[in-house]
Amino acid sequence: MVRISRKIAVFSAIFAAILCQAAFAQGDSTTLTETARACDGQSAAILSSFASDEARIAEMLGLESECGGTGVYEARLAQLYAETRDFDKGIVVAEAALALQSDYEREAYVALTHLALGRSDMAKAMEYAHFLAMNHRDWARSFVTAGLVMQRSRQYPAAIVNLHTANEIEETGEAYLILSGLYYSTGRYENALQAHERALQLDPSSRRFTEYLVVAVTSLLELGRPDDARAVLDRHLALIPHHESSPMVTFLESELAKQVRGREDPFAIVPSAGAGREEAAPQVDRSAQRSSSEIRAVLEQNKGAFYALYNRALRRVPGIRGEVVFRLRIQPNGRVDECTVAESEIDDEQFLERLCQRLLLVRFEALNVPNATTVNYPIDFIPN
Repeated sequence: MVRISRKIAVFSAIFAAILCQAAFAQGDSTTLTETARACDGQSAAILSSFASDEARIAEMLGLESECGGTGVYEARLAQLYAETRDFDKGIVVAEAALALQSDYEREAYVALTHLALGRSDMAKAMEYAHFLAMNHRDWARSFVTAGLVMQRSRQYPAAIVNLHTANEIEETGEAYLILSGLYYSTGRYENALQAHERALQLDPSSRRFTEYLVVAVTSLLELGRPDDARAVLDRHLALIPHHESSPMVTFLESELAKQVRGREDPFAIVPSAGAGREEAAPQVDRSAQRSSSEIRAVLEQNKGAFYALYNRALRRVPGIRGEVVFRLRIQPNGRVDECTVAESEIDDEQFLERLCQRLLLVRFEALNVPNATTVNYPIDFIPN
């Protein structure tokens, strides 16, 4: 009887231990789920941040002690490496995310697709996108990823179908961004602008991507709207000043300046090449000229834009200040077709060039004056 009692006691102890172990394991699982949720929000915020690539990576790596092993941390870090073009590190991290067999497997596959596209490995990208479309058909991002792969392989109709399917499941800024690129590639500039605008409505952090800024700005240039294009670029750089030196932004600045300088106006008064003979638009008042007050008033109206450029330059080169004198040539039709720096106390070629590009966009009233007007315009730049 004593032996039976002892056996029962031993079995009870073992059973209690098993229950305790199961409860402990369940507790670990619950804690891990709660941690994963917290890490989900933290890592998503870092991905959508407007900070520089270096700052975002440093902030994400700072989550490792808290979030490492959750799956979401590894998937998001891999996506960040894809965005910053550190493909080798990204692949290692994405494969580690898959090995964890967490609920974030599908995000790891998205990251792997982006990494494969970055390395121009279309076969792998297709394989990953196919896996997502087959295994996660109720997830909008599966079809967004497939659409991106189709876009990169120039299968535009198939890409558009995938993106519309994604938006039927759930509208996302990512889907509309890719659609804007597709419409741009096929010359549908108005559609590209509409898709870009919808992307920003759904996800304001979409402004981070300079490749889609190129779509918006060059679409506006193609539609003959350089002033709007300039405004879009200025808004982007005011929000994300570290993009100022990126090759894409440099390209856009060049395209804007090129279109402004290359404009031809049929009503412009151009001196004839013939010796001693002048051709002028009819009804020109030979004695008329632009008043200095009119010129000053128009330039003062645009001063906010000049100081926006100055504030951006200050973030890049703290402490720059001084007077700059620009020499402008204003045509009878009101367009500024020439801008040079006559004098400058600021030695920053990039800043001065961008100021000139902005001054080329200033518009004066068209007047029946016989010749272009050349004027010196001083601006004193002092930090607030």
